[in-house]
Amino acid sequence: MLGAIIGDIAGSRFEFNNIRRKDFDLFAEDSHVTDDSIMTLAIAKAILACNGDWQELGYNAVKYMREIGRKYPNCGFGGMFRKWMFSDTPEPYNSYGNGAAMRVSPCGLIAKTEEEAILLSKKVTEVTHNHPEGLKGAEAVSIAIFMARNGAAKNEIKERMERDYYPLNFTLDGIREDYQFDETCQGTVPQAIVAFLESASFEDAIRGAVSVGGDSDTLAAITGSIAEAYYGVPFNMKGKAQAYLDRELLKLFREWEKFIRKIRPVKKFIPLTKYIGKLEKNDCFFQFNIDFYNFVQSHPEYELGDYEDILEDNGLRWQTDSMRSADENSLDEQCVLALITGSFRADHFSEGVLNEFIKDGYIDKWLGRLKTLDGERKPEEDKPTLKNVKIRLFPFKKETASELLITESEIVIKSDANDGGNVTHQYEYGGSSEIGELCLTAMRNCLEAEGWNDAKNFNEAELSPYLYELKAEYEDGNIVSHHGLFNRTNIPEKTFKAFIDTIHIAINIYGFGEILNLDGFMSAIKSGEVKYCGVEFSDGGSIYHYRTTDLRINVGDIVIVPVGENNHEREATVKTVDYCRWDDTPYPLEKTKQIIRMADDKSGKTPPLFSARKPLLCSPDETFIDYSKEEIE
Repeated sequence: MLGAIIGDIAGSRFEFNNIRRKDFDLFAEDSHVTDDSIMTLAIAKAILACNGDWQELGYNAVKYMREIGRKYPNCGFGGMFRKWMFSDTPEPYNSYGNGAAMRVSPCGLIAKTEEEAILLSKKVTEVTHNHPEGLKGAEAVSIAIFMARNGAAKNEIKERMERDYYPLNFTLDGIREDYQFDETCQGTVPQAIVAFLESASFEDAIRGAVSVGGDSDTLAAITGSIAEAYYGVPFNMKGKAQAYLDRELLKLFREWEKFIRKIRPVKKFIPLTKYIGKLEKNDCFFQFNIDFYNFVQSHPEYELGDYEDILEDNGLRWQTDSMRSADENSLDEQCVLALITGSFRADHFSEGVLNEFIKDGYIDKWLGRLKTLDGERKPEEDKPTLKNVKIRLFPFKKETASELLITESEIVIKSDANDGGNVTHQYEYGGSSEIGELCLTAMRNCLEAEGWNDAKNFNEAELSPYLYELKAEYEDGNIVSHHGLFNRTNIPEKTFKAFIDTIHIAINIYGFGEILNLDGFMSAIKSGEVKYCGVEFSDGGSIYHYRTTDLRINVGDIVIVPVGENNHEREATVKTVDYCRWDDTPYPLEKTKQIIRMADDKSGKTPPLFSARKPLLCSPDETFIDYSKEEIE
């Protein structure tokens, strides 16, 4: 469900100001959740309220869409839906709008069978969008999600969609220039499905959906819901997205997430095991390459960069005969993944090796082992909640120390300096953030792992450069402590590294704030200065100079500039920004054209607040006076 929310947030600021490219910030200051996210959460609440009995799902859908939706009257509801939501006697209104498809993702995520995915979709849709096209759009999305979640390959999803729902005989590149705003299911759902099918990752799917324009937030929400079921959501996006939810919406989301984890074991390897028996097909082989690479990047805890060492630790070598001799039924998931990684790496140096492993059935055997390991997982049980953890680290026989404190609301890092001073970094996050919970969960997993070897006394630390003390407090009052030598032989290595990686990600999300960012400081033009920008029209192309009075423009921004004798508008990327004296410019001032605007400006001109331009004794359309005869192709 988070995939739909992320798509909604990413597309929200482009709904009425389409952007026809993929390079944009997914999470910006003016991004926000819309009716797409709010109604998706309402359907999730309706499903939870049924407690597995779908007889009342239609009733609950009406109840919670109206109850929750009325609290957010200005979030972007369509006119007919708004009227339905505030009516005393809400009745379906024969709609085939794309609102039917954007809110249906919880149905595809919870369904146990395709038949149930269709049933749930129908029950939550027919209460408003009872037109055949509205029902079809919602059902198509629900089925696509169900298939993606249960291991269908992209070609299988595409075949099912084309057979039962929509023709998909187009590409994003083919429609991007001419695709227009369309609020119907039949004018949105096919485009959203193709955005998923063409993608290489979850993020790429969202960017592709937004890049075609149209009803950007809804289109990306639909794409995101399918992409989440297929790829999963990258960790760094989870916290960012949840920061856009207020307390009530975040509570609904967490309630749904907890419910899903409790009833369904995590199938971590579905992105890979869905290719069992399919790898000799060229299209599946190509997609498997992409999906395995994405899996490795998304799961650093397996340390697959050290695949040779992992194989050696399991009595194997990075050699064909040794890898083929492995008894996969006795191997853990890390070693199985190391075998597959080793096959890819061997193929990198000697093309054809991977095909041999596939043809002889070894990749299928290893994937089968991963599927078995997935099947042995049990639903997540309720575990005690970790309230806080404090770790002190200090060099042996020295007075300096470092301290790490983590709670649900903050991360505090303190370090003593040799000169007697100290440094404190404090990161406080809002009540809607999940960062603290994620960090504490990572530490709870570490505390539950095997490998803690506490020192009986500190004399044992003679050979270790650092000692540590750890104290963890749970909400039920239980306290767990560890102390001793701070190294990988005395602390569970993998889970502790995962804990530290989680903290690194949390800190990177916040950064160091604007005080150390000179962009704002430099956004002024002194008297007698001219702001010059060097722009590039294509990667590796020549740099062309333009002047500007827009204080916001910085390196990396996309701008619209006049080009050639007719001053036709073209997009370019700013590569350099310089402030020059008017009589010492890199290009003759009288021959330098002016940037028209930033590409994202809705009004088509620089807002007065960000302009350093003063009244001048010249033509107001000076930007378009062409002193240069140079044509940029």
